[in-house]
Amino acid sequence: MSQDLHQPINNKNFENGLLKMAAQDHEAAEVYFQKGLKEAQEAGDAHLEALFYSTLGMLSRQLKDFRQASKYYDKAEKLLPEEPSLKIISARLLIDVFGQYETAIKRCQKVLDLPNINANFRHHARSTMGMAYLKDGQKEKALECFQETFEKDLDELVSAGQMDLMLLEMLVQRKVGIEQCGAYLEEGIKKARDHQEESVAALFKKLHDAFCATFVKGA
Repeated sequence: MSQDLHQPINNKNFENGLLKMAAQDHEAAEVYFQKGLKEAQEAGDAHLEALFYSTLGMLSRQLKDFRQASKYYDKAEKLLPEEPSLKIISARLLIDVFGQYETAIKRCQKVLDLPNINANFRHHARSTMGMAYLKDGQKEKALECFQETFEKDLDELVSAGQMDLMLLEMLVQRKVGIEQCGAYLEEGIKKARDHQEESVAALFKKLHDAFCATFVKGA
């Protein structure tokens, strides 16, 4: 069973750190996060410790200290080895910054191999895996991942707002799988309307209109 890193956190160091981070006061944010991390370690609270490592990773990434961010994410993942979000975050950092596509693919596969994984994590793991394949020049495997997000995940997502757009954007930019990309946007519109998510439906409709204007003759 995946450990839940997403429950509401009642911790002043965490809350104050996020406020400072939002205010771009990075130095003060780090002080709060490091203090919270130390207290979590002293209390033996692995869940809270992992949360602070993950948040320090976010802060380091915001500061473009990507190697330090990677170290923090690795520490968080070691504390919560079955937390899927940490593996996906780490995989995207490996793709975007370090170009370690094979390692990123393995991270995503570990998410897909977790027992009782929910559709949202499964969907984003497949999309991230597709991003790694695409950046590595393996277009067919990237499209396989993209197709699987249709066939194996979309029906189980509780909201159209959970649908990943990053792989879609990369495919469109490279003019790969254009037919599948159009179908994905249409599916987003349908799912959002079925769930009465008007703002999400409007977003997908806007993206679909722009897509059709570029790729569909007579649109």
